[in-house]
Amino acid sequence: MNTSILLVDDETDFLDSINRVLKRAGYKNVRSDHDPRTTVASLEKGESFDIAILDITMPHIKGTQLLEKIKNKSPNTNVSC
Repeated sequence: MNTSILLVDDETDFLDSINRVLKRAGYKNVRSDHDPRTTVASLEKGESFDIAILDITMPHIKGTQLLEKIKNKSPNTNVSC
């Protein structure tokens, strides 16, 4: 599957688990960020995603703030928090 998926969570064990499940399900284009600031930087460079799965409670940037940034830069991204 060519769907681009973004996972953002400060808990790396959780990210690793979800990443493995998605890859086993056939998704090949999965990106995992443990620091939401990394995600913001990639959005500023023009990167976009089909689907974003976000943690709500993270250091530096809350999931709701990240959601707003994603929707401003990539309004067609489907987001789940």
